[in-house]
Order: sequence, then C-alpha cells, then structure tokens
Amino acid sequence: MKRPISLLLSVSMLVSSVAPCWSQAPAGAAAPPAPALSHAACSERGVREADHVGTGGAFTVGLVSGLGLGLIGTALAWGLQARPQPPAETQESLDNAECRLAYRNAYASAGQGKKRRAALIGGLIGTTVVVVAVAASGGAGE
Repeated sequence: MKRPISLLLSVSMLVSSVAPCWSQAPAGAAAPPAPALSHAACSERGVREADHVGTGGAFTVGLVSGLGLGLIGTALAWGLQARPQPPAETQESLDNAECRLAYRNAYASAGQGKKRRAALIGGLIGTTVVVVAVAASGGAGE
C-alpha cells in the first residue's frame, strides 16, 4: 500500500511542477494581440471614468456666484464650466485612434455635465441663502 501512494504523490508533484509550463507560450513567440475595443465600449469607459472628475471647485464657484449675483451668477457659473481632459496614461493604453477619440469625447462630455450640475447646485444654494437673508431682514428697501 505504501508504494502506490508514494508513486501517486511523485506523479502529482511532477505534474504540478510542469503544468505552468504547458500554459505558457513558446519562447520567442509574441503574445496574442488584445482584442480591439468597440466604439461603444470606449465611450462607455469614458463615461464611467468621468465619475471621478472633481467637482469641489465648480460647486464653490457656483456658490460664490449665486451669493454675489443671484440667478445670473448661477447661470454664468453653469455656462463657464470647461470640459475636463482625461488622464493621458488612460488614453495611451487604448489600442487605436478611433477608440481614443470616442473615449476622450465621452469623458469630456460626462465630466462637463458633472461639473455643471455641481455649479448649478452651488449657485442655487447661494441664491437661496441671499433670498432667505433678504426676506429675514424685512426686505431690501427697509
């Protein structure tokens, strides 16, 4: 009984040490090319990664504009939000120019939308604070 168990253990150790070599490509062979991403997949990736665009500055600009200029300041803060640029290392990792363009456009559009929402919310809060303060003080003319 000892002999079959030791033989079985020896064979399993030999197979487990050789198994990683079986799955590797032969030496000197190029790795298979990564599958090309479709236009829709690149756009979706850009939208997904635009969720990480910072909005603190846009919110602050909207708040200050709303406090100072009311709804006009809110509209200015909303309209002046720039389209953010995607990270360069992410763009370089994409396989072709069409995919990079789709990613860049989707990222910029979604990021600008996120920044505009933050500026609008900040502006409306600022405008509300001014309106409440004026109403609590008894009106603007008194």
